[in-house]
Amino acid sequence: MPDIARNVVHTDFYTVVDDLLSPEQCDRLWNYFQIQPFQRVDSLNLQGDWLLEDSGVLRGPTAGWGKKFDSQYPTGTPLDEVIKTLVDGAELFVSTIGKQGTDWSVMSAMATLYIAGQGLVWHRDAIDNA
Repeated sequence: MPDIARNVVHTDFYTVVDDLLSPEQCDRLWNYFQIQPFQRVDSLNLQGDWLLEDSGVLRGPTAGWGKKFDSQYPTGTPLDEVIKTLVDGAELFVSTIGKQGTDWSVMSAMATLYIAGQGLVWHRDAIDNA
């Protein structure tokens, strides 16, 4: 985790961390987004976490940490840097998401594209919810 990462906003419900990735990591992640085989979430039968009118959200393959989804960490992609940074910086999020190994042990990461006004509806992920 970069030394410059800082907790910008913290509540009981969410944590915002600024500068979690270095500029070089952000560039690699941006380039990774450019080559993803995005699919509409409605074609993936993933409509439960999005409003019906948001069926055009585009989602790339899912990489898992602690569990295999489409792939598993390490994937050899820039998502590894994101996953490693999040796991290494887990103490920044402990009061929001709990302690790694006690409250959570699996996470996933995927490239997702939204247009203005789209987003996930309130939901709770679980081990059986890819």
